[in-house]
Amino acid sequence: MDPYKEMYLKLFNAAEDAIILLRQEKLYAASRRLIDAQCETEEIFMSATD
Repeated sequence: MDPYKEMYLKLFNAAEDAIILLRQEKLYAASRRLIDAQCETEEIFMSATD
């Protein structure tokens, strides 16, 4: 899969998950979900640029 497509899908899904968690007032879980997705996409980017 194209790394940019993979990164986009990962971040988009994380944003959807975070919205659901925010509606449930789970602030820590929402922020953790976004932070984890950010780290994962950074790893994908770094692997793709090697």
